[in-house]
Amino acid sequence: MPTPDPGDAEDRVYVVKAGDYVAEIARTLHVEGGRQALYEIDRDVIGPNPNTIEPAMKLKLPGRETPPATDPYEDGLPKVDEKTPSAKALQT
Repeated sequence: MPTPDPGDAEDRVYVVKAGDYVAEIARTLHVEGGRQALYEIDRDVIGPNPNTIEPAMKLKLPGRETPPATDPYEDGLPKVDEKTPSAKALQT
């Protein structure tokens, strides 16, 4: 999963790894404006084709959306309401 290099919120970068692609990086790192915003800010690094990023490229991260407040899964299982009839089955 992509993780940014540490740094100031305004000066964060992501170092591309083998197998990465712009849309995945934008989605995983909650880039505000998504794939297009990430490409626009890094067009000079990426070049004319956003599908041709290469390992070791350093991409600036323009901003982040607010990540989900909670993880929808707990211990690898979906969180369920205790009153849900299938709750016991899902938790075992």
